[in-house]
Amino acid sequence: MSGASPAVSVIVATYHCPVALKAALESVLLQDFDDYEVRVIGDGCTDDSAAVVASLNDPRLHWTNLPHNTGTPGAPRNEGLRQARGRYIAWLGHDDLWLPWHLSSLLDCLKDGGDFACTLGVAYGPDGVSRAIALPIESVDHHVGISPSHWMQTRALADRVGAWSTTLPNSIDVDYLQRLWSLGMQARFCRRLTTIKFASVRWRPYADAALMPQPAWLERIRTDAHAVEYDILLDMAEHLATHDRKLTAGEEIRASLHGLARAALTAYGRRRWPASILLQWINRRRRGLPIFGPR
Repeated sequence: MSGASPAVSVIVATYHCPVALKAALESVLLQDFDDYEVRVIGDGCTDDSAAVVASLNDPRLHWTNLPHNTGTPGAPRNEGLRQARGRYIAWLGHDDLWLPWHLSSLLDCLKDGGDFACTLGVAYGPDGVSRAIALPIESVDHHVGISPSHWMQTRALADRVGAWSTTLPNSIDVDYLQRLWSLGMQARFCRRLTTIKFASVRWRPYADAALMPQPAWLERIRTDAHAVEYDILLDMAEHLATHDRKLTAGEEIRASLHGLARAALTAYGRRRWPASILLQWINRRRRGLPIFGPR
């Protein structure tokens, strides 16, 4: 890439998740469109995230670390936007992965107009597919699954909407998208699967390297991305079919108990002991790993 401004600025906010971060950045480097820069912004990181970025040895990757932890991705995203030089802005969560046609699909979607585009994606939890992600309607609320990892917007629209919230305790993605809708943005939906989301709230209890899912998924993408796309679409279809059918009485009871257990874990805190240890044991067993294996 020349010294001219890139077409796209990719902004990645990160905090203490180096295994996932490395995979996320490698998925960017696999893109079939290469006129971009990547602004990786640490939220006061004290781990080896900076070394992870440096190890990839690509001049399009730029590392900045905020002086202290803010506890929200809003501040790192705002710093990334301040540094960004691209005509378009793409966001990537440090937990998430792109398929190689993500950026080119979004740009193709915007070539005939529009200032915001969103692709199709899927969210995976330790139990498999949890939901499909597409372009939300204008009445998006806190119960609708959204993810900026699927979005691209013009720099002009980013300047109009202003900064990401750094004061809301959660749901800053919803807040940002609601403000975009209120501006009358011209949104486009790209009917192509491009993104795999691994929600940190579901995966952080399994944060040892042996259990993080991103490296194995990245290797699958590197080997045959189209096969990955096909398999994910089948998983999504199976998930929708399973959840849409009428449950038997026994299945309803089990689903209710599982729902209560998930709610209790969320209320207690999935990262608190002993819940975090229990979740690690469960996930290791599901993967066929020794329950008391090395971290």
